Amino acid sequence: MALRVQHVGATIPNGTVGRYSELWPSDSFGQGVVVRRGWVALNGFKLEYDNPDHEIRVIEVDVDFNNVLAQEPDKVAFRVEANLADKNRDDPYHGYIQTLVIAEVA
Repeated sequence: MALRVQHVGATIPNGTVGRYSELWPSDSFGQGVVVRRGWVALNGFKLEYDNPDHEIRVIEVDVDFNNVLAQEPDKVAFRVEANLADKNRDDPYHGYIQTLVIAEVA
């Protein structure tokens, strides 16, 4: 069993309101490599309001391994989720999430 690791960043665009949830692909773990299993871990994040001076009610960041890509078995997909909200939950925000993607490869 061999393990390979990647740093993958996901950008949360300006103007996001409410929960952000997207599937993101990893980069290739190498030509001819087949990923057997995968994991994803939170490496860091930054969330900020598009406009200043808000009280924070919710800060949430989550990353989850989804699957090995059937059409590209040298890559994996993972889900990133984020939420930044104040009392009325209607203010736009943006930011990024940094992940470590770990793959068992053959």
